[in-house]
Amino acid sequence: CIFSFPYFNGFENTLGWYNAIDDDIDWYLESRNTPSSGTGPSYAYEGSYYAYIEASGYPLNTSILFSPCFDFSKSPILDFNFKSHMYGQHMGNLTLEISADGSDWTELWALAGDQGDQWIDNVVNLANYSRTSQATLRFVGTIGPGLRSDIAVDALEIVIDCASSVSSFPYSNGFETELGWTASEPTAWNTSTQMAPTSGSLPSGAIEGTSYAYISAALLIRFGEEAGILTSPCFDLGNTGLSAVNFSYFFGGDDMTLILEGSSTDNGVWTEVWSVSGNATASWVSVRVGLFAPEYQG
Repeated sequence: CIFSFPYFNGFENTLGWYNAIDDDIDWYLESRNTPSSGTGPSYAYEGSYYAYIEASGYPLNTSILFSPCFDFSKSPILDFNFKSHMYGQHMGNLTLEISADGSDWTELWALAGDQGDQWIDNVVNLANYSRTSQATLRFVGTIGPGLRSDIAVDALEIVIDCASSVSSFPYSNGFETELGWTASEPTAWNTSTQMAPTSGSLPSGAIEGTSYAYISAALLIRFGEEAGILTSPCFDLGNTGLSAVNFSYFFGGDDMTLILEGSSTDNGVWTEVWSVSGNATASWVSVRVGLFAPEYQG
């Protein structure tokens, strides 16, 4: 699977994605206008080529284009961006779907009908799949009732979603009203103002303020998870110089591990920057970890 991001496919000389073997027709490459007038692009959005479905002679037929496998498990929250072209009076519809197992598909995006002779920019957030290790995307295009129904896509890219980066510092999150970060499992991470449900497993109070974030081992076991992941928003460190993250942790049991990872927009891969393993701690332990990157998410 592809695990390094950003990812880009501009269909230059090769599809790079794969036609289904059990649909009606295939997707093809084109560098000029499609054969029929009044439908299809006249040129690629970028580069020389784009991928399209030829409608002539195939009314109401369906064509499916599969992506390679993507491993999102080591990446921050991602967006799938692409350009679509759906011009023609007989235009059908195009959907984008995702699967974590290759058999069950979920619709992420859909568009139907004549959108005019233009490339349209589309952005699909993949936050719900940010820890999926074997994700596959597919375009499902269905031709309309006539020949003026050519459907095209171009400039497919998967990029780190840092549209709302935190750029004002110092930054602080004391978990006073909500987590403020994104939990991998909605039930795994919680906030508390007192001792956790399992007696003696966590401190009786926060190190500052009134709340702290904790992960419930009982809930992880119940849902079959080995670890609970808490992901920060993006931090734009481009104008900060050397930076550091300060935090405190408390271990309420034995054989425990806490890892701090970071991922920059340069490669989209999570890298361990600090970790600790051990048994129960008697009190909160404070840590300072140095960071430097133009844009970092941890």
